[in-house]
Amino acid sequence: MMPSMLVNYGLVEALGEYCDKLKSSGVPVFYQVFRYSQPLTESREMTLYRVAQELINNCAKYAEATEILVQLQ
Repeated sequence: MMPSMLVNYGLVEALGEYCDKLKSSGVPVFYQVFRYSQPLTESREMTLYRVAQELINNCAKYAEATEILVQLQ
């Protein structure tokens, strides 16, 4: 199941929205996007979104992180 934000706006916006939602969990989440020139297929965007989602969740839950930095290049 693909998040509607990912389908409608792409990886950059969907990941940004996900990071914004996590800020309410108490751990500051910083999101940076650097230009990338190669367009991604829908399946690659979905894979990257799910991997990032899992990594961010693990940082918030288990790593006792005081802040999380997410960079997309």
